[in-house]
Amino acid sequence: MRKTDARKLSRDAQEALRQRVILAIVEEGIKQKDAVKIFKVSQPAISKWMRVYKKFGLKGLNKKQQGRPKKSGKLKGWQSSYVVRTITDKCPDQLKLPWGLWTRECVKELIKWKFDITLSTSSVSRLLNKWGFTPQKPIRRAYERNPKAISKWMTDTYPKIHAQSKKERASIHWGDEMGIKNTDQVGRSFGRKGQTPIVANTTKRFRCNMISTVTNSGHSRFMIFEDSFTSDVFLSFLRKLTYKQDQKKFLILDNHRVHHAKKVKKWLEKYPDRITLFFLPPYAPELNPDELLNQTVKRKIKHRPISRNQKQFKQAISSCVKSLQKSSHTIKNFFSKDEVIKAVRNQIKIGAKVIKIMATGGMFTPTSNPRLTQYSIEILKSVVNEAKRFDIPVAAHTLSSEGIEYCVKAKVDHLIHGLPRSIKSKKDILLEMIPYVVKESNSGEKIHLISKHFMGLAKGAKFSKTIRSRLANLNSFNKPEEVLNQIANQLT
Repeated sequence: MRKTDARKLSRDAQEALRQRVILAIVEEGIKQKDAVKIFKVSQPAISKWMRVYKKFGLKGLNKKQQGRPKKSGKLKGWQSSYVVRTITDKCPDQLKLPWGLWTRECVKELIKWKFDITLSTSSVSRLLNKWGFTPQKPIRRAYERNPKAISKWMTDTYPKIHAQSKKERASIHWGDEMGIKNTDQVGRSFGRKGQTPIVANTTKRFRCNMISTVTNSGHSRFMIFEDSFTSDVFLSFLRKLTYKQDQKKFLILDNHRVHHAKKVKKWLEKYPDRITLFFLPPYAPELNPDELLNQTVKRKIKHRPISRNQKQFKQAISSCVKSLQKSSHTIKNFFSKDEVIKAVRNQIKIGAKVIKIMATGGMFTPTSNPRLTQYSIEILKSVVNEAKRFDIPVAAHTLSSEGIEYCVKAKVDHLIHGLPRSIKSKKDILLEMIPYVVKESNSGEKIHLISKHFMGLAKGAKFSKTIRSRLANLNSFNKPEEVLNQIANQLT
């Protein structure tokens, strides 16, 4: 028996066939197996129609609309711009949507609510990918944030602080406080499949607090304390920070009430030549690079052995911070991301067709090691992502295997140089710099801005103090090039 292909029938004919079959079964008492022979339709189809009939009646047997719904379709350009702007600037609950995060279902509901356009989840996923959105772990920010105040601080307030620091020859420090609990020492450990590893722990709970500062030159200062953060604790840290200082300090902090205490203000009025405090806009922790130091310390603490008492815990925190103090390039990277992105935008603004970044040190760059990386993978990724927004490729200068690895993970478009066969010596580098140094010195340029590169290459040498003395008095020599040649010949 050849069965009827209902798909080839018109919409009205399909509806009529369903109703005839169901009425024959319900009203005339025909069995379903007999209806199969009479109407030449399949048994599963009749069973499905019966279920629909029992639930919705004859109206449920009407043919559903095929293809896209009437209100579906493509988004126009201005509609896409609105969705992108909304996802970027707002949270779903601000629009009274029943979601806390921007998911595909949430974006789908936004489009339907705003434009009365129904899209499938897969279509929304393709649009999000086209617009450059990826699923990411969100950063929690307070509703009380004032974007205008933050923008003003970045474009007006901080440039003034930076200019004032140069005028007063002050160093800029970024400070913050944090608390760490011993229960934060968690993580993962390898174990055999099906056998959960066991780690010795303590039932005692205790915490330590820390106040610290970082500078863009890679320096850090810190103080660990056990009691609550009070004005006395803060003043103790300020005294240590300014003890035997060689220059004035500008300290940028958040708006913790202790920072504005009367006792603190009186002390600052007493020593205006030592330190000046500046304050970030409220609810803007992402502006403070010292937050990254805190995160790094907490991350390092997680993988340390469990502290049995507060003394051990305090020592563990101190050890983590001291290791960071020895790694100045890590602290410098806390400041690099925003600055690098800003540099990329400036280059694109003036017409750059390709972005080049020094992933490792250069052979002709004083104080830099050609085999050491200069940026983390995260910073390199941010450069690549920013350049891709403008369809501009990124080329990376790299002279080490680690640098190549970082560039590959960051998806850099082009690698330049690769691995060199040989690296120039410090002596050769300094000899090549001498003509430039003499020229700048004769033109009246401050020699300390140049000679610091010499000191960087001579760091660790036994005669470094002698070099420092000669460089300090370089302008007093009739032939400074002879002095520089003598210094260069002392290096290997």
